Amino acid sequence: MSIAPYGNLQGGNLLIKLKKSPQGIDLIHMPANTYKQGIGFVKRLYMPRVFGSGLGAISMAAVLQSLGHAWYWWLLLFINGFVWPHVAFTLSRYAVKPYDAEIRNLKLDSLFAAFWLPIMHFNLLPSILIVAWMSFNNISAGGGKLFVRGLTMMLAGIVVGCLIYGLQFNIEPSLTHMYAAVPVLLIYPLFLGYVTYNLSRRLRVQRHKLDRASRLDSLTQLYNRHYWEELVSSEHIKCERHNYKASIVLIDIDGFKQVNDKFGHMAGDKALQMVASCIQENIRQCDELGRYAGEEFGILLTDTSGYQALTLASKLRHKINSLLIPAIEGSHLQVTIGVAEYSATQMEYNDWLTQADQALADAKKLGRNQIALAAG
Repeated sequence: MSIAPYGNLQGGNLLIKLKKSPQGIDLIHMPANTYKQGIGFVKRLYMPRVFGSGLGAISMAAVLQSLGHAWYWWLLLFINGFVWPHVAFTLSRYAVKPYDAEIRNLKLDSLFAAFWLPIMHFNLLPSILIVAWMSFNNISAGGGKLFVRGLTMMLAGIVVGCLIYGLQFNIEPSLTHMYAAVPVLLIYPLFLGYVTYNLSRRLRVQRHKLDRASRLDSLTQLYNRHYWEELVSSEHIKCERHNYKASIVLIDIDGFKQVNDKFGHMAGDKALQMVASCIQENIRQCDELGRYAGEEFGILLTDTSGYQALTLASKLRHKINSLLIPAIEGSHLQVTIGVAEYSATQMEYNDWLTQADQALADAKKLGRNQIALAAG
């Protein structure tokens, strides 16, 4: 039986990497999100490295040509400029820890780039570009820590280049060298700007998703209690300032603990989802529906009197009573409902909610499947 050098098994939030070692197979555990973030980091740096290395090689080629370097330097430049980016991507893509591997590749970028400074006799323009862009890449990818490490690697690259080639200086750039540097000066910054724009756009989308997720209940996809109460608070202020009318409806599923005990929590979750959908389908778009507690839902009805809210509550009770829920073997659910209209005596939005809670409690005292309106 053979096994690939690397493999992975993912379950839930855990990623198990399989790595072949001389002693056998090592199991390396890491959070799945950490691995995905590392892969994302590797992919984001792939195209900038391809463009930067390629354009940098073109700029350095003009200096090599003017200095009359031998063919093997040209081959090495081709490998560094056009082959290394793909090798670096592959090494990081299939690494056990992609992020760490990519940080290592960024250090190697600095080492390889600075190696060419002695080979180019420290020609001023391409040398400045190499140091500047390597430093920029390191700061943007890893902050000050990677910047310092990158400088160390560049010094090491210069030392290695001097040991192999020798130390010579010809810092005056020619007109050809300046023309060859134009792609690095113009095209590469434009490309980085485009990459940065795409990244910022994706971050905006992600922030929007996170913001939305923070407002929603994960099971029912309704507003969670915290955000729904914010909406109630905002509506309370509007009613107080402009003498608007509005009502709160609290709906509690009767005997829901018995549903969970008899059919299981998965079936109970399915029942909650169906009840949430039923309520959502029978209210207006301007009304705000949230999951107030475990089996309790809250509706904020704008421009609605208490008696109008009672009519809606009666309709919702009938709709929920009629629901056929396969997960609980067709058993019918009953609901108790409390209604409270906004009143000027409610100094805070919590007073409004308290009245709705009291109406719900009064309805429960009457038995199951009842509706009560808070006293105005």
